Amino acid sequence: MKIIYITGESLRTDPIISSQVIPLLDFIQDHCSSSLLTFESVDFEFNANELQSGIKINPLARRGHVVNFFVLIMWLLRNGRNYDVIHVRSYLPMAAAFLYKILNPKAKLIFDPRGLFAEEIEYYKGKSIAARIFKMLEWAFFQVSDVVIAVSNAMKNHFAEDYPGCVGKVIVIPTFAQLPVSYASVSVPDIRKQTDWNGCVLLCYSGSLEGWQCFDEILKLFSAFHSFSIKFRFVFLSKDAGKIHSKIRGSIPIDAYRVYSATASELPYYLAQCDFGFLVRKPHVINQVAAPIKVKDYLLAGMRIVVTSGVGDTSEFISTHDCGVTVEYNDVVNCKLDFKKFEKSVNASDRERISKLASKEFALNVAAQKHLIMYSSLLNGRGSKMTSHV
Repeated sequence: MKIIYITGESLRTDPIISSQVIPLLDFIQDHCSSSLLTFESVDFEFNANELQSGIKINPLARRGHVVNFFVLIMWLLRNGRNYDVIHVRSYLPMAAAFLYKILNPKAKLIFDPRGLFAEEIEYYKGKSIAARIFKMLEWAFFQVSDVVIAVSNAMKNHFAEDYPGCVGKVIVIPTFAQLPVSYASVSVPDIRKQTDWNGCVLLCYSGSLEGWQCFDEILKLFSAFHSFSIKFRFVFLSKDAGKIHSKIRGSIPIDAYRVYSATASELPYYLAQCDFGFLVRKPHVINQVAAPIKVKDYLLAGMRIVVTSGVGDTSEFISTHDCGVTVEYNDVVNCKLDFKKFEKSVNASDRERISKLASKEFALNVAAQKHLIMYSSLLNGRGSKMTSHV
């Protein structure tokens, strides 16, 4: 079984490929031959030693969207028939794969949108011709695809409302997070010992300063936590460490917070020292269908999560399994949380329970097995019957 995984993103500059795509393809490599097609800068040179696997990388030169479209069509016309399954991540490369499928109807095509592109355009730029065009293209993509992947049940339900005739094609495969590597290879500080925060409750924000991550709302809320009790301490994990320091200054006393710039391998060990992880999103459809990887990062670290309602399937999951608290976005903005609920640290047994639960539900091997079942079912001609098997 030969799989070509196509993305319009870059192996070199888009971390999501290294964190979500490469581990997935690496894991399934024992069961099928997987290749990855990416779009890279013109001067890109790939070093095969960067990947400890047999994944074949097919880098195409990144130029404008129109040029990329025609380059990918030509690549598919030359090479598409060499693969049993064409798995396309996101909307822009799917436009080329759509045309290829029209020209080669026997091709097995998977549309993996990851989000709602037309709605994202409207969210950031308002209503536009581009948003309407991509909504029409989305309909066309659903018609020709053999399988469509949704990252949450909420996303599947959204697609069922928009395209009821195609709901049988949609399967749910959530995002995953990786378990930490051996501690011997990772060196991180003991936060409580370093700061003399023994007996304190550590609240954590892990993310960036991108507007959609609602950092300003988080900062205002953390400031209110500190005003309620000096028992609360705050850990910020971000690649934007310097900028976050500047944003925090004046909102929280300098001895009440720490900012760390953690690598992917270090992140789980920083998180595992904290008690509550916060994830705030505005009430909008693009968030209501999402499956944030950060949720899995928090839970795998054994943290209890505090999340605004309506973020994909997250609220239902944490309520069912008692591993966090759901709050309303307006209550976050107005700092109307019941702060007393957070005054106790997460004990060791609860931390272990949450981590084991997350490992069972959201680990890499779980997502990889679902992908393998999907690929095999598609090749065996089960098509829309896959929903009951994945």
